[in-house]
Amino acid sequence: MEVLICAQWELEALAEKPFDVPTALISIGDPGAPPPTLRHQPRYILRLEFDDTRVLDAGQALTPEQAEQIAAFVHAHKDSVQTLICQCGFGCSRSAAVAAAVMEHFTHDGLGLFTDGEHHPNILVFSAVLKALEKTGLRFGAGKP
Repeated sequence: MEVLICAQWELEALAEKPFDVPTALISIGDPGAPPPTLRHQPRYILRLEFDDTRVLDAGQALTPEQAEQIAAFVHAHKDSVQTLICQCGFGCSRSAAVAAAVMEHFTHDGLGLFTDGEHHPNILVFSAVLKALEKTGLRFGAGKP
């Protein structure tokens, strides 16, 4: 499964054409913000809203329940999609954190997003999603020992 990281405007541009391969989208927005406008939609979509905060008690941080929703969504569709798109407003923090957690869980190469100079994964989002992926993966028989 290929993992892509997009800003909202990049996703909207991608969605001008139909998606070539089975695709899943994790779309992250600010609380109360409208979702991206998609002319064509991926096969599976999970839309969540939480702030890009690095302090647990500031704003509306990612909740453990939302992390579990992401993990369940990824595990449910990992064998049926070729591309997973992780999207947030600017495509560099929340979406990069989700992508890094997914990549680290399945291929052990997600940490590179922290040092690539392009992305700035939110460590709280990364940690919560990775923990939920490992927990959910164990339930599905796909987690790390």
